[in-house]
Amino acid sequence: MALLSKVELTKSVNTADEGNLLSESEAKFERESLPLMEVKALCYMRTLSRRKSVSAKTVLFSLFLGIAFFSLSANADDASDVRAAIERWNNLESDLGAQAAMIRKDRVQIVGAVRKRNQDTNLASQQFNHDADLAAYGDATRRLILIEDPEIRIYGATAVASFTQIYFTANAGQPANPPMRAWSTLVLVKNEGQWKIAHHHWSRQ
Repeated sequence: MALLSKVELTKSVNTADEGNLLSESEAKFERESLPLMEVKALCYMRTLSRRKSVSAKTVLFSLFLGIAFFSLSANADDASDVRAAIERWNNLESDLGAQAAMIRKDRVQIVGAVRKRNQDTNLASQQFNHDADLAAYGDATRRLILIEDPEIRIYGATAVASFTQIYFTANAGQPANPPMRAWSTLVLVKNEGQWKIAHHHWSRQ
């Protein structure tokens, strides 16, 4: 029986295209040392291995693209949710009780050079000042607070939001006061699908 050498067979299997692999090996069959059935079996296994390799690479590449797309989509959704949370927090400056529901019990607040950690006393002092302003100027006092140029970064279940707040105020019967601008930075933590404030730093510009 005519045989094909293993060296020649290996060279043929490694270099031939899938369509020509078997025909080239059969041509060499006439010269040397392996039985034809073994040549065909090895060629088939090599072809199958190539197909599996391509298939595995395709699956892994598709999986990588899917994970990357999901990650980008999740970050975009979180950034949108954080933006909505800081807008709501900003709009609740006149409803301190509702605003307090967006704040974690372990929040740290720094205003100017003052550091506050007790949420109960902090809320009480803010409510006192708010009520004093109403008593002095009446309900006709108007205030508008806008958020400008927010920058939001997401780190898993933690978000950092930095922005400028612009305060527009007008007392009853008086012209509008000059706008006041301040830097504000919030650190929010996501828990059970909700973003709550864990740190707040505020200072005038």
